[in-house]
Amino acid sequence: MRFGLPVDFYEDDAKEEDHQISVSNEKIRKDISELLSQLQLESVKKFPPPISIMEDTIRLPELKTTDYNSETEESAESDTSESQSLNAYFDSIQDYVERSLKQKISRQKESVNNVLLKLEEEKRKKEAERKAIEEAERLKKEEERRNQIMLAEQKKKKEEEERKRKEEEQKAKEKAERLMKEKREAELKAKEIEEAKKGFGITNFSDVEKQFVSYKKQIEQIKREIVEELKKPENSELKKQVNQLKRKINPKFGQLNNSTSQLQKITQEVLQLVGEAVNLGELGLKWILNFMAKAIVSQAETEVTVSPRAATPLANLAVSLMTQIPDFKTYLMARFVKKCPLIIGYTCNIDTEDGRIRMGWKRNSDGKWEDETRYNERLGGIAMVYFVITQLRVEPDLVPISESWRFLARMLNTPLELLSNVHFLVTSNWWDACAIEFVSTYGEQAKKLMNLVWDDWTASVSDKKFSGAARLRLLGEDYMNGSIEGLAEMDN
Repeated sequence: MRFGLPVDFYEDDAKEEDHQISVSNEKIRKDISELLSQLQLESVKKFPPPISIMEDTIRLPELKTTDYNSETEESAESDTSESQSLNAYFDSIQDYVERSLKQKISRQKESVNNVLLKLEEEKRKKEAERKAIEEAERLKKEEERRNQIMLAEQKKKKEEEERKRKEEEQKAKEKAERLMKEKREAELKAKEIEEAKKGFGITNFSDVEKQFVSYKKQIEQIKREIVEELKKPENSELKKQVNQLKRKINPKFGQLNNSTSQLQKITQEVLQLVGEAVNLGELGLKWILNFMAKAIVSQAETEVTVSPRAATPLANLAVSLMTQIPDFKTYLMARFVKKCPLIIGYTCNIDTEDGRIRMGWKRNSDGKWEDETRYNERLGGIAMVYFVITQLRVEPDLVPISESWRFLARMLNTPLELLSNVHFLVTSNWWDACAIEFVSTYGEQAKKLMNLVWDDWTASVSDKKFSGAARLRLLGEDYMNGSIEGLAEMDN
């Protein structure tokens, strides 16, 4: 017989216990379901048996209405054991879920790390590509810069080579022209030396006559077409203008001295005034050029006669004007030859009035011919300026030193009956003005010709006692003793 509480008490207690177990199991299922739904785990190869299976394998205690006895106690103990087993099993499931969750998190971290590594790698590759592109661009620009420098250097080198080539060609051309000119002059010198040695009989004086007549016609043309033309009534206004300009130019020639700076100043002032004459038209300009030619020759007649060194600045001015104004040579040479025909080697008989006029004689205010001394001085001064012009080295050389050679040869070939004191006086002035440059230019040939001039030529008129011939012999003797005294050079 069982002692204790009534049977219905035990039955109620068993029912309550079964109900609690059922509620507990349901709660566990819900918690696990909620947890699983939150995890959203990836599919796995192995997983604990589903709840339905677990339900089949777990036997929950059934509520019985039998009386409470020892078997009931054993059943209660068995149910408690199964509940504990179920709790343990749920604990294992929870552990498994936690491990799975950790593994998922680990895999997600690994995936994130892989993505980060991949992004980092892509970033590194892009950075490397960017640097490679920048380096390629830099190298390209550097190559282009080097190419530009190389091309510039090649161009510069080519231009320099071309410049040198042209310079060499120009030098070669100038040398060839110089050699050709020297050859022609040498041939001319040799010919005229030979003429002089043969006794003064080779010069073609008909050619000299033609040359003189040509200059004479130029003077007549200048007088007719310029001087007389300006005197016409319709040119009265132009005449006033050229006379005003003439009054500005004329004093300039008298202001020359032995100073190079003063010469340059006067030259520029005269050229500036000539520039004003251009505005007067062709007739006005030609009249001014003819006036300047007359002024230079007039200055030579007066100033150089008194002071031979005055020939140097005057000759330099004349050369500058001829160089800057090409037409000026025509007027100046015509005026030189008219006043002193000896400079081209022309000589004629002065027994007639026409002969005296041709040889540059003047009449005084009383109508008589000037005396011979005055005539010799005038022609000597004019010739001195002309000879200084021939020895000046300028480019272009409009009146070269070869004209001096021609002058000497023609003097030596002049017939004895036509020679007078003026021939030797003019030649003495040539010696003073030009001998040094003449020897420097022609060397031994010059010495031979000069020996003929001072020795043989003067000896041929020794009986006439010309003072000009005596002076020329003295100059020659000094030369033989190693002395040639030319005109003093200009000051700075």
